[in-house]
Amino acid sequence: MNSTPVAAIGNLGYALGDLYPLQVLDVLADNQKLLTALKAKGILHFAQATDTPVELAYRAARETLDSSEVKAKDIEAIVYASTSFWKKQFYSERDIAWLMNQLGLVNAYPVGVFLPGCANAISSMRVAINMIRAEDYRNVMVVTTDKVIPRDSVKRIMWPDVSVLSDAAASFLVTPGNQGEFNVISASNKSTPLMWDLDNQSNLAAFLVSTVKGAQQTVAEALQLANVAPSSIRTLLSNNYNNDVMGMMARKCGLNEDRVYLGNVSRFAHAYAADTLINLKDHLSKSHAKQGDCFMLLGTGHKNWGAVVLQKT
Repeated sequence: MNSTPVAAIGNLGYALGDLYPLQVLDVLADNQKLLTALKAKGILHFAQATDTPVELAYRAARETLDSSEVKAKDIEAIVYASTSFWKKQFYSERDIAWLMNQLGLVNAYPVGVFLPGCANAISSMRVAINMIRAEDYRNVMVVTTDKVIPRDSVKRIMWPDVSVLSDAAASFLVTPGNQGEFNVISASNKSTPLMWDLDNQSNLAAFLVSTVKGAQQTVAEALQLANVAPSSIRTLLSNNYNNDVMGMMARKCGLNEDRVYLGNVSRFAHAYAADTLINLKDHLSKSHAKQGDCFMLLGTGHKNWGAVVLQKT
């Protein structure tokens, strides 16, 4: 294993909308076949928030700060990630300025990340890591937040029967190596621009093959950079799609499918980029991690992937 960490992360926080059973969604109440298919894959509930994306981000970031000894005034940058841009205020200076003001981030500078989709959390982490390494920053906050357009249940479904989207946010702090709960041993990102016009509607089979291949390459590179064997990964924390897909993805990436965390699939399904971080926090709240234990976060967007190897400090 690489002996010098690239950075450290810690103080995970998250916010979820209220939890509801799948059958309250109009699109599923009117399609019992789809409802049955989703339930058979382990999906039972989804999270719907009345908060805006930035309000969800505030709740998560507040938890991060409250659990840390780092003062708000000592945060030097905030990396804000989202793909929820159905209102202009969601991607303008107004919302991020409100968030920074509410949190007391008087010395921070905002940076936005949005292109990697559900791999946003990993890409944002990498941006923050590079601030630590290249610019000698000491404390960078990362927050990812997303929300489905209200009153449009069709938008919640990942067709044909892959998953259901939930409203959520998650956050954490990035610091120099050995100064957080986890050292970041390696980070890898991949993108496949050749898939620009490929989706699950145009060609589902080709879309799935390309998605798996991208994940395989990203995981292999992260493990190689960390000099860690697949068998050394205690738990894989990936995006929540469904039990079948997540188990298959682990196998295809050379990891034991028994080590993929499935604890939140039935609870809230797929929470955009936040679910990898939520899964890590919830997993460790119920399963004690020993110093030296290795974990992998895997973010899989439609055409972008990110993976990091973490080691408990």
